[in-house]
Amino acid sequence: MTTTTGEKRTRAFATSTGGKNILLHSAGLVSTGFYVCLALFSKQETPVDLTAFYSLLGGAWVLLLGLLFYYFKTGALPQTRTILVWAIIFRLAGLAAEPVYEDDYFRFLWDGWVFAETGNPYGIPPMEYFSQTGIPKKIGYALERLNNPDAPTIYGPVLQGLFILSYWAAPGNLFVLKLFFLLFDISLLALMARFCTGRNLLFYAWCPLLVFEISFNAHPDIVGAVLLTAAFFCRKKERFSWAIALCAAAASVKIFALIALPFLSTRGSRLKDAAVFLFTFGFLHLPFLVQGSAAEFEGLVVFGKFWEFNSALFGVFGLFLRPELARPTCLLIFAALLVTLWRRWQKSENTAMPLDTVFGLFFLCSPVINPWYLLWLVPFAAMRLRFWSIAALIAVSLSYITGINLGDSALGNFEHPLWLRPVEFGIVILGLGLDAVQRHSPIKARILRDKRSEHPNNI
Repeated sequence: MTTTTGEKRTRAFATSTGGKNILLHSAGLVSTGFYVCLALFSKQETPVDLTAFYSLLGGAWVLLLGLLFYYFKTGALPQTRTILVWAIIFRLAGLAAEPVYEDDYFRFLWDGWVFAETGNPYGIPPMEYFSQTGIPKKIGYALERLNNPDAPTIYGPVLQGLFILSYWAAPGNLFVLKLFFLLFDISLLALMARFCTGRNLLFYAWCPLLVFEISFNAHPDIVGAVLLTAAFFCRKKERFSWAIALCAAAASVKIFALIALPFLSTRGSRLKDAAVFLFTFGFLHLPFLVQGSAAEFEGLVVFGKFWEFNSALFGVFGLFLRPELARPTCLLIFAALLVTLWRRWQKSENTAMPLDTVFGLFFLCSPVINPWYLLWLVPFAAMRLRFWSIAALIAVSLSYITGINLGDSALGNFEHPLWLRPVEFGIVILGLGLDAVQRHSPIKARILRDKRSEHPNNI
């Protein structure tokens, strides 16, 4: 096959350090501009305009995807140090912003105060404090604005530990709470940099969903993502007990981390793994259980029975089944899919753990798909770049197009226009179709062809 003069010039530019850095620095600078603009918009008294929001976040996605296309096309590799420097700059821009379309952080600030005051943040709904006097001003401000005040908190003991630390450091201070989450964010960035290089690291570090949901909106799912990713790498390094203990800690952030447990357990020591998991999980929950509360499970029961948002399969079943039938149906479908996937993985000679697929199936069947839930997917999507997971991470932010954000009185506060979910999930289906066109997507094929440039743990 002959190579044209233009292709030779492109490859020469790509393989030069200067060429790679100029491109990467330019994209990093423009992306920073997008995040700074979004941070400035978030400071305004009026809500951020949806058009401006999607233009800025979409611009960051276009730059990232353009870079990935360039690096896969040319075979060049982005410089790790440059990736990390700009990734941290993006996060610092978001650190100074106010949350956009989100108020969950009021619950985090509230839980920290209740934990510090009573020793147990569980069991008492915030609404019972509405008539109480003596609540600090900043905490009272959070109480007035938190959502679902009639429901107990749903956040696990690991997160409650962070909430109380944030309260002790600065009561009711969102910036300090963000700093705690940023530490976990940077920890996972460092972990990914240790085991992944080049294009995989670029996707993870610059993922706009990750930057927005953590640095801007202060969502704590990054804590569970750190723990579960660390468990994944411990399992690959054959540190099995550590992997199981970290999985238990991740499940003490949000209980759905349990779905990864079958893929982290080892064939020869299932009883030992079960003992390690139960000990760690029980140890983290025991201080609250002995006080007579049900920890986060009381709130989770309420959440599981009544809440629905941006669902996929559950939304389809909801068209012809009552919710009390649709929920167990989706649960059974997910269980069947999980068992099938686990058995295929056990029989396969391929040792790669398909945790991206595990979470993809879980979200497919879940009654709630909040954008920040997909933070659990990002590290595993970055390790096995595929069209469907990239499409899901892009499309999920469309779920912010709700009645309250549109200012449409004809829609409920969290209701979507009829066209939104077909578009959102249609994008994901398109990604699945691109992956199905050939056995390996073009992105994954490039990784497989260029093993010399990528760490083997990425595959």
